Amino acid sequence: MSAVCSNVHLIHFDQQIKAWADSHNALYRRYCDDMILIIPTETIFSDLLEEMKSDVFKIIHSYESAGLKIQEGKTEINNFSNGKIYDETGNNSSLDYLGFVTDGQVVRVRVKSLFKFYCRAYRKASSMKRVGLATKRKSPRKDLYNIYNHLGFNYKNRGNFITYAYRACSQKNVKT
Repeated sequence: MSAVCSNVHLIHFDQQIKAWADSHNALYRRYCDDMILIIPTETIFSDLLEEMKSDVFKIIHSYESAGLKIQEGKTEINNFSNGKIYDETGNNSSLDYLGFVTDGQVVRVRVKSLFKFYCRAYRKASSMKRVGLATKRKSPRKDLYNIYNHLGFNYKNRGNFITYAYRACSQKNVKT
């Protein structure tokens, strides 16, 4: 539900950033709190970079009263050149977006995403065991398997995290 709420709440922000991106031949995507803005390389090397950063941050800051907060620590400017991603200083870097990480060559499932998935699975199994012992009934293990097992491909007609990773893997050279 929070994804729907954030998309409705920030529709005008999306329109404004998208218009800016279109005017600069850039690509803009946002899902909940993950946002990516890709600007063509020839622009990155120009003197306009600081002006463009300023323009985008002005738009972002104009929505702070609506609850939009930018995390400076997570804000990055990278350069993609010769099949590799570099940071602003020219060092090798990576791009992290929607649970995946790429260095420009290989896309991988983010380690943090896998860690969270397994922690949630362990916590759910532990709580189901406690409920089963307290009620002296079998716990609903089928739900646990559907959510956290590769056999849960059709969980609630959508799939689960593993389905998401497999689907992404089939679309590009993603390593799991």
